[in-house]
Amino acid sequence: MIGKFRDAIYNAMGVDEVGEKDINRSGKCVKYAYQRPSFLSLRSLDEIQVAEDHLVRPILVPRDTLPWASGYAETINAGKSCHNEDQAAVYRSQVSGSLTYTYFGIFDGHAGPDCAVDASLELHQILHSKLLQIAHHLDLSFVAPERRISEDSLIIGALESAFWDMDHLIGQDKLMYTMSGGCTALVALFILGKLYVANAGDSRALLCRKSEPYPMSFDFTPLSERQRLQKLCFLKPHLLGSEYTRLDYFQRPMEKDLGQNMLYR
Repeated sequence: MIGKFRDAIYNAMGVDEVGEKDINRSGKCVKYAYQRPSFLSLRSLDEIQVAEDHLVRPILVPRDTLPWASGYAETINAGKSCHNEDQAAVYRSQVSGSLTYTYFGIFDGHAGPDCAVDASLELHQILHSKLLQIAHHLDLSFVAPERRISEDSLIIGALESAFWDMDHLIGQDKLMYTMSGGCTALVALFILGKLYVANAGDSRALLCRKSEPYPMSFDFTPLSERQRLQKLCFLKPHLLGSEYTRLDYFQRPMEKDLGQNMLYR
């Protein structure tokens, strides 16, 4: 009931007025206005509001079809936020004469849609520039006598570098613009007849083959990062400089541990 009441207030105020309050409170402007994925063809604020109606829950059919007869679906949340904070992007582009690629991206925003909008509009541009830098190494018509770096390594490196640059860009944008929260990033890149998947966060990619699901990504969360570091310390204890062990801070403090004695450094 509270969620419905809040939605009614937001609808009465209008999207622009809600955004203006954020601008005035922080003293910074918004880098990108709130929007939905471009392939949904929601051109006006009225169309966005209709699409987000929790009572009607309309089924939208994009005016333009997506590549390879692919589809897109989303479930409206239970009123936890004013707007849908998730974003998506689909692009087809070309890095050389015969070398083309298809890009799918999903961005799950949290504590605000700003970072998800930013990543959905800019990550593919950063990745495209990275692919241009290695295009001559991926040219199928050019056969080098000795190729020391494989195509897979080059493309994976381009994806990793693009994610790193996007994360750095968001950090800079937070200093200049009104940009709260963060977002996950999940990218599926089809190039040279192969599928490459990169992710940061807990958005997941699955490959369905003969009705069987196959995971194509692994969650990247604080817990998984802790486990990764502990495994790395077990395999290479010299990295700790004989000062710590992999079991330091192994037990994560919980609410039930309040008032209890715990080992610490």
